[in-house]
Amino acid sequence: MGLDPGFRRDDGGAAQSYLAKPLEGVERQSSKERASAVHPRTVESTLPGGNGSSRQAMVPPMKKSIVLAVLLAARLGFAESAPAPAPPQASSTQDRAVGQKIPEFTATLLDVSSDPPATSELDSKKVDKLTAYIFVGTRCPATQAYIERFRTFEQTYAPKGVQTVYVYPNSDDLRETKIAFHRTVKLGGRLIDDEGGRVARLFKAERTSEIFLADKKGTIVFHGGMDDSRDSTKVQKRYLADAIDEVLASKPVTVSFSQVFA
Repeated sequence: MGLDPGFRRDDGGAAQSYLAKPLEGVERQSSKERASAVHPRTVESTLPGGNGSSRQAMVPPMKKSIVLAVLLAARLGFAESAPAPAPPQASSTQDRAVGQKIPEFTATLLDVSSDPPATSELDSKKVDKLTAYIFVGTRCPATQAYIERFRTFEQTYAPKGVQTVYVYPNSDDLRETKIAFHRTVKLGGRLIDDEGGRVARLFKAERTSEIFLADKKGTIVFHGGMDDSRDSTKVQKRYLADAIDEVLASKPVTVSFSQVFA
């Protein structure tokens, strides 16, 4: 699900078209060859000699047709067996955000584990923890699909010092609705009521379930979707978890960008 039109970006893209190349080296029959195929007479053909010279041989029309057919079939067979170019892997593509500092902003964090929610101030310039900023929506199907995975992620990485901040930018959700939803689905990370989508615009976020992972210095080291499938039963690659594991091990992030399933 996309974010509100007020701050959703639409990046243009160009699609490539792979067109089959015409066969090279296969010439049309000359009028002489066509005539020879019709009339019952032999046709002269130049063949290489044993000493590098050439010699003339008489090839019956039927045999010459068979030879041409074999050559044409060989060329067609080669063209069909040539491998098609592989599509680019989105998960390994360098992203516009990766390597950049997170935007400078301040916002109120809400901790819904208490009632009323406890508040604290977040200054993006002063964050000194590995932090995952996750954009969500109370009525977004993608958010619903990832809720359980978000909880598992928190339980796995909060003890390792990873902070999770959920950003709710959709203007059609009231503050009370966002708090109630966050509490109902039992997300432990604190939330930002991004009224008006200010934080989303600063991040240039486009979709719910989109994630920006910033290291302790505030540099974005991963951007995209949590894994490779919106359907939890079909997940094979866990991009966000892999990125965090590599950062915690002081290794470069192998896959820094992945598709967002919104």
